[in-house]
Amino acid sequence: PCSPASMITVGGCSVDLVGSGPMFVGLHDDKFIPGLRRIADVIHQYDSKAVLQLMHCGRIAHPLNLPAGARVIGPSAIAADGEMFTDAEGMQPNATPQAMTEADITAAVEEYAQAASNAIALALGWLRTGRSRRVLAGGGDTVAALNQALVLFLVVVTVMAASVAASR
Repeated sequence: PCSPASMITVGGCSVDLVGSGPMFVGLHDDKFIPGLRRIADVIHQYDSKAVLQLMHCGRIAHPLNLPAGARVIGPSAIAADGEMFTDAEGMQPNATPQAMTEADITAAVEEYAQAASNAIALALGWLRTGRSRRVLAGGGDTVAALNQALVLFLVVVTVMAASVAASR
């Protein structure tokens, strides 16, 4: 059994299809949310927290792993050292990304915000009665409900802080 202070990182979730690897789950597509919710629900049954890492592959990508017409992009046109596995041609040298334009950066910020919003939708499970019996202090249903709201509040504040930091 997990201690009530446990936190489990579910994994990296891409913020958009282009920034996704060939086997990545993404918060850019609603089709992934039911499965992620089931994972979070199981983790919550053990009084633990579920955490997702929002990510974009950026320059650690290869055109052979991207959808048709997608570009490998990064902060600068500097290829990462090493190689990457591709389904089509096996190991290949990392591609040189195209430097992100201002429009690319704006789009990436919006994609992170949307993915964070989708993650908050997952966090709403904390507020559903019957799904969480966790009581952090005190006791009783009112305290339990307030604790559940506190967890959601902390998620929202953290996402908002990240959004403000990204806009600077």
